[in-house]
Amino acid sequence: MEGDALAGSDDLGGWRVFISHTFELRDFPTGQSYIAAVERAISAAGHVVVDMADFPVTDQPPAHVCVERVQSCDVYVGVLGTRYGSPVRDKQQVSYTELEFATATEARLDRLVFLLDTAVDVGIPPAALIDREFGDRQDAFRRRVQDSGIVTGSFASPDKLQLLVERSLQALAQERKPSGSQRQRGQAPEPVVVGDIPQEPAGFQPRADLLAELEAPLEGRVSVVHAVTGMRGVGKTQLAAAYARARINERWQLVAWVNAETTATVVAGLAAVATALGLGDGATDAAAAGAAVRHWLETGGDRCLLVFDNATGPRDLLPFLPAAGRARVLITSNERSVAELGTGVAVEVFAEAEALDFLADRTGRPDPDGARELAGELGRLPLALAQAAAVIAAQHLDYPTYLQRLQATPVGQLLRRTGAGQYPHGLAAAVLLSLDAIRAGDRSGVCGAVMELMSVLSAAGVPRAVLHTAGQAGALAERKRPRRKTVPPAVVDEALGRLAGASLLTFSVDGAAVTAHRLVMRVIRERLAAQGQLAPTCQAAATALQARVQSLQEAWQDRPGQGPGRANHRPARALGLLPWWG
Repeated sequence: MEGDALAGSDDLGGWRVFISHTFELRDFPTGQSYIAAVERAISAAGHVVVDMADFPVTDQPPAHVCVERVQSCDVYVGVLGTRYGSPVRDKQQVSYTELEFATATEARLDRLVFLLDTAVDVGIPPAALIDREFGDRQDAFRRRVQDSGIVTGSFASPDKLQLLVERSLQALAQERKPSGSQRQRGQAPEPVVVGDIPQEPAGFQPRADLLAELEAPLEGRVSVVHAVTGMRGVGKTQLAAAYARARINERWQLVAWVNAETTATVVAGLAAVATALGLGDGATDAAAAGAAVRHWLETGGDRCLLVFDNATGPRDLLPFLPAAGRARVLITSNERSVAELGTGVAVEVFAEAEALDFLADRTGRPDPDGARELAGELGRLPLALAQAAAVIAAQHLDYPTYLQRLQATPVGQLLRRTGAGQYPHGLAAAVLLSLDAIRAGDRSGVCGAVMELMSVLSAAGVPRAVLHTAGQAGALAERKRPRRKTVPPAVVDEALGRLAGASLLTFSVDGAAVTAHRLVMRVIRERLAAQGQLAPTCQAAATALQARVQSLQEAWQDRPGQGPGRANHRPARALGLLPWWG
């Protein structure tokens, strides 16, 4: 949504809303077309529908009439499918839909743009959906609109589109209500938006409970810092982006998004914020610019949001967090230690209902039982579900077929990035990057050895004592270069703490066991297999389990009334030792 044009119709309770679209969106789906759904949403909100479908009889050139009609409106609604539309008679290089978009931009209308999600069945016959003549032009047009950052949402059904239009018009009405008269007089400053804030992905689950934590009122407090933490792929960035997008819609005076992966990206991002706020001419030191932003937020900061995305540790951010003022700061990270910087908001995998809604929305498959089984196999991890949904939709698979392929396909092929995906990296790459980052800072090599061992043990959890025994038995010895054969329990515990801090492992409530996500385990196993190291790792796990059984057997024999060998009759599952292949 963008623009600052206000028409007198606001005061009368309705706007003139121009709908830009191509023919297939009005004709399909049969019985309830997409454009009919848009018209219902506009009329229900009390506004007037304006469309070129009722093109008047006139001697003027069609392009001139088109421009005038768009300029006469208060709001532009663009519904962009896969067809480019008819080229303008005297401007063959552009279509009427692109001309309408350009006119709305030049007229500074509020623009609401919705993109047809072609990854699923959208109820349009291929003959009408595919633009064989101007398809390349439409692809370029859609990319250009997406890159402009004004896309309101994507849709794959009339009902979803109607809901999106209704909500967008409501948000626009709320945005205009408190500041309309001021903006007409030019008194209210334009909001400052800095950084690449992600758009809402297809099938986005709002996770209202988590958003409510972020939106809690200040209640007299100084600037609020929320640290959103969790393992990779649970949707931390998307949660933060949803919060940021809502603040933009509310026209907060500052919404800034900073890549916090490294010290360099933090200071560079803050320097960009300083420039946007007019706090420097760009020639000053980047770190000084960051300090200037902090001071600016501390001396005011009301209705200001600063997001540090994908932080790797507290140290880089501490110098730039405001200690006073009314600003809100949001930090996302897979490092649990970042939670020490503010109020922690833990993001877990989807609840079952969220996972089923996500799969149904993205795939169009009304099979809750099949979706439930697939979601369980994927651990309800949002990133994994997004990858699965994209493949299911693109290949028109049912859930059982995909699940069968999931269980039989090596990770390297299964998690290959797809064009319809919303994430830039596959899940396997994210897991391996996390593991490699931990290994790079671990001279002992124990972290990597623990994760390799975990990958072939029980996905239900491994007692910490088993890993202690593994260290003592030499099962955590690094195989690639000579090193000591035994690892003391204290060193194992240190490694577990680091791995948990990186969200590669999770401790049980009592701290007696640790668990790795099933997909994390699978990615590691597949890499071990590719490196020819899976068999040695399984042998190391067998050594650890045998040593643990031996120690339990000895402890069992020492108990009064117990004879030799009785410990062997205790089931492995009861000990939490059942390996992944069991």
